Amino acid sequence: MENIKTIEKKLAECKKNGKEKVEILNELARAYLGTSPEKVIEYGNQALELSQEISYIEGETQALTNIGTGNFYLSNFDKSLEYFLKSLKVIEKTGNKKSIAGSLGNVGNIYWSIGNKDKALEYYKKSLFIQKEIGDKRGSAKSLNNIGTVYGSLGKYDKALENILESLKIMEEIGDKKHIAGTLSNIGEIYYSLTNYDKALDFFLKALQLYEKLSEKYSLTITLNAIGSVYLQQKNLEKASFYLERSMKLAKEIKSKDMIQRSYQYLSELYSLKNDHKRALEYFKLYSEVKDSIFTEESTKKIAEMQTKYETEKKEKEAEIFRLKNIELAKANEYIQKKNKELEIHEEHINLINKILQHDLTNNLSIISSAIRLFRKSNDMKMIDEILKSTEKS
Repeated sequence: MENIKTIEKKLAECKKNGKEKVEILNELARAYLGTSPEKVIEYGNQALELSQEISYIEGETQALTNIGTGNFYLSNFDKSLEYFLKSLKVIEKTGNKKSIAGSLGNVGNIYWSIGNKDKALEYYKKSLFIQKEIGDKRGSAKSLNNIGTVYGSLGKYDKALENILESLKIMEEIGDKKHIAGTLSNIGEIYYSLTNYDKALDFFLKALQLYEKLSEKYSLTITLNAIGSVYLQQKNLEKASFYLERSMKLAKEIKSKDMIQRSYQYLSELYSLKNDHKRALEYFKLYSEVKDSIFTEESTKKIAEMQTKYETEKKEKEAEIFRLKNIELAKANEYIQKKNKELEIHEEHINLINKILQHDLTNNLSIISSAIRLFRKSNDMKMIDEILKSTEKS
């Protein structure tokens, strides 16, 4: 927090509305990352307004990125993508490859968070290609870590560890403790998926020590949840409860809906293992409510539309350049792109419908199942109402 006070002092002393003030505002926004996403957005908006007023493109792109990141931490994924794509469009005009790679990685993070692994991997690889081309070690390490995480979720554990360990080596070379912690946590996730819970716990605890020193509340929340989930698997319910309750408290403090819903999910599992089905059902309902508030049909549709718009504009720009070189070939290319885009839109609609159906039916069936177990134990007729309500909803 001393760093934040120093930057706030610099801001108070800066009287002129110029580039220096924009840079201080953006620096202050970044300082609040991981502790107060709302402050990130607040100072990011101030920097954005001033940047546009004085036509300072570098400050504008950083402000847009900061606002996108703040919304990402608050699980406002549609707004986050909106600002990341705005930033990417402005950066592409400047040709700054390092910034372009960073923006591509940010877009990849959105797709990873909403479960679109193929799209996340596509953007992470685009980002890595540019970072290796320009020799950006830190950026390359972050992309390798992200790529490894996606491979792990796809069950390709050898490729996952290969990428993440390469990332860890680079981060240790440059001494980036924050990202060393993230890499350690991701290695823990791989071992967790391989059901090697002792090894997973070892890596999660190492990551936890680093995050506690860095006061990274957002990352700390993720790691506490991960440790709690290991103890759930090991049936050590007392320790699981300790870490999950701590994670939930932090998640509420930083107002991260994504982290809150994860905590509720694990706490539901915890009380189910304790045979306290009433509390298990309560937490499951809370989990479902928060998840529904994140992944609404409207926000998912917005994300699909924004991505389609961005890709369409990008392809149209490329097609125009090509048309100037060869008009006839450009016309043919434009027709093909249009047909491909129609197919992409149809595919996105189908994927959206599938996701909604699977998500809603699974939630309702889980509620019905829990209500039946409770009814058998207590003969509470309220459980019948819950069953009927969930059946009608399905």
